[in-house]
Amino acid sequence: MRIALLLVLLWSCEGSTEVGVECVRTCDSTERCRAYGECHPSVTGCGCVAKSDLDCAPSEACTHFGWCTAIRGTCQPTNSADCAASDHCKDDGWCAFANGGCAATTEAHCQQSDICRFAGSCRLAAGGCIALERSDCEPLEICTIDGLCTPIAGRCTAANSNDCKNTWNCKENGNCEARGGICVNPETLP
Repeated sequence: MRIALLLVLLWSCEGSTEVGVECVRTCDSTERCRAYGECHPSVTGCGCVAKSDLDCAPSEACTHFGWCTAIRGTCQPTNSADCAASDHCKDDGWCAFANGGCAATTEAHCQQSDICRFAGSCRLAAGGCIALERSDCEPLEICTIDGLCTPIAGRCTAANSNDCKNTWNCKENGNCEARGGICVNPETLP
């Protein structure tokens, strides 16, 4: 019975090592510490928690997602400043705190993001950035090179073979026919 209890404790003590029936915690050296700021042993169990904002600040969760405030043992988003400083703001336009998380709340957030510059998702819709007009897609390399010139379901796609015909990939690789939203070479298809 004692061996079975020890195995259960070993399995349930995330971020810790089991010695006898007590947890010797090593939270500061776990992946959860680096990724989520959960660097301290929990006082209520064998898990790891974030005790303060100082645990969250260097974590990937803060850098990438704006989850920079310690609340009840986890790092969470709580303000627009943290959202605006995150990679998600630069990449996806999620620059403001809204409805409990980081989101795009203005079209300017979308237009300043990489998803607009490289994928044409420049318009605001339902807290996210999407491509709505052909003018969002046409000036980009994804249109001139790959034929992804028509917005469908919020993203630039190759709607028909006309999108593919004058592209670099059509001239160089024969990808001149639209199938499944991309330009393909019909001679290489099975």
